[in-house]
Amino acid sequence: MDAITLLKNDHRQVEKLFKEIEKGDGNREKLFKELKDELDVHAQIEEQLFYPAVRDAKQTHEIVLESFEEHKQVKMVLMDLEKADKNTEHWLAGRASGWKR
Repeated sequence: MDAITLLKNDHRQVEKLFKEIEKGDGNREKLFKELKDELDVHAQIEEQLFYPAVRDAKQTHEIVLESFEEHKQVKMVLMDLEKADKNTEHWLAGRASGWKR
């Protein structure tokens, strides 16, 4: 499997976990841990391997900078979600809007 396919599969897995969490079926704590672990590994792959390989190209430089900023925001939201009570109805609401892709 090539790196692009791996990253695309990661995105699909994250979307699936979001949907499961939003449905409220199952254990949110377990699903959130899976989501966080998946996002952590995904971010590491992008930040350490993918972005350095494409950041110097004129057409991708700005996108890479924006992506690093998005990763910072995602990490902050994940820390916030990790501390919050996952049993409340609105635990995820509003916190993760905009970065589910």
